[in-house]
Amino acid sequence: MIGHVAQGVRPLILALDPDAVLLGGELAENGQQLRSVLTTQIASLGLTPPSIHVVEGSVDAIMRGAPQMAVAQARDAIASSLMAE
Repeated sequence: MIGHVAQGVRPLILALDPDAVLLGGELAENGQQLRSVLTTQIASLGLTPPSIHVVEGSVDAIMRGAPQMAVAQARDAIASSLMAE
């Protein structure tokens, strides 16, 4: 089953090229295995896999993860602009 899910998720990762992928809800049940398979499959294509995180105990991974990611990206952008000055 993990291989089938990875085959479905992999094209999305390749097409969207996200910085991070959050596996939540039912995907989190086997998230560690799925993360390993996805990382291996993407690396086998000669690409750098995105950071893949498992959000357990929640079906709303996007609602929890997206704001955290936005804050981290904003913090990095501010730090980069300060360092450039």
